[in-house]
Amino acid sequence: MLDYGFGSCRLYVDENAEELSPIPVEGSLKTEVHVGYAEQFRYLETEGRDLSAVSKTLELPELVTAPVRRGETAGRAVYTLDGEEIGSVAILYREDVDAALAEAEGIAPTAAETGKSSKASALTANVASLVEGLGGKENINSTENCFTRLRVNVKDPSLLKDELINKVPNSGIVKKGDDIQIIIGLQVAELRNAVEDYLKTI
Repeated sequence: MLDYGFGSCRLYVDENAEELSPIPVEGSLKTEVHVGYAEQFRYLETEGRDLSAVSKTLELPELVTAPVRRGETAGRAVYTLDGEEIGSVAILYREDVDAALAEAEGIAPTAAETGKSSKASALTANVASLVEGLGGKENINSTENCFTRLRVNVKDPSLLKDELINKVPNSGIVKKGDDIQIIIGLQVAELRNAVEDYLKTI
């Protein structure tokens, strides 16, 4: 990671030198898929902030379902400075991974075929509990999502109930004042749509 001075401006460069860990794969004869950065990250700082405080967070799925194709987006690296997102770089699959041909050979459905639908059902089946855990309809100002996180702005964070939120499968809850981030994974858009549809009915 380098930064260069140009008068009052400084350029931050992440060389992206570290090797990223492969992501486990289900529904294929291969057990993992390799990923890598799409490009080098650069950021020009014009306000004199300390670039040594830049941090990077990887947003990647814990498990992917075959097939995947080389060059498709697997996730992203998010860069922040003083709590503010200053940019991101896509993380791409480096290889093709084909799905196992189970159905054509008369083999029972794979975990990929049954697990994907069951995970989606688990997400949407507990929407009512999620809304209640967020303090109810009146406590929710807005909902949106990024690549893997459901982002909810609430009126009163003290009304949150983690035990109800956790009825929806997730990898963690991040609380930043009125802004709540629930780490869902690649199905986050489906969950957001289910939440918004449910809010219209109550």
